[in-house]
Amino acid sequence: MFALIPQPDLIKTKEGKVWLSSRTRLDGDFSEIFPVLRPMLFPAAQAEENVLLFQKDSTISAEGYQIDCENGEIHVTASDASGAFYAVMTLLQLSDNTEQVPAVTINDAPRFQYRGFMLDCSRHFWSLEKIKQILDIMARLKMNRFH
Repeated sequence: MFALIPQPDLIKTKEGKVWLSSRTRLDGDFSEIFPVLRPMLFPAAQAEENVLLFQKDSTISAEGYQIDCENGEIHVTASDASGAFYAVMTLLQLSDNTEQVPAVTINDAPRFQYRGFMLDCSRHFWSLEKIKQILDIMARLKMNRFH
């Protein structure tokens, strides 16, 4: 199976792979997160152009999402921008630092509403760059609170 953290509720594998690179066009709902997501995509060395389409569905639980990858396209359905963002974090984990993700269907929602990390700055002093690195790791692991 795939090494995803946290493990999604449902994963169905399909045949093939789908490109996820800087040549992937972001389209649909949740356009407010596109500027944040764009720099996270891998530089396109040989990738084909494709689309990552976001759709809003209020029946999905808060921060939950559905991913459907096949036929060169990626469809993400979420009830809010957080769910859409976490879906892309899952796709980045699936890519394993390459320009492609396996064709899959994933349904997921957080088990816990509060998922946090505490950084003790009173005993250890951290540079701004290190704190930004920690925040990036938290985002990849779908944590939503920083203390």
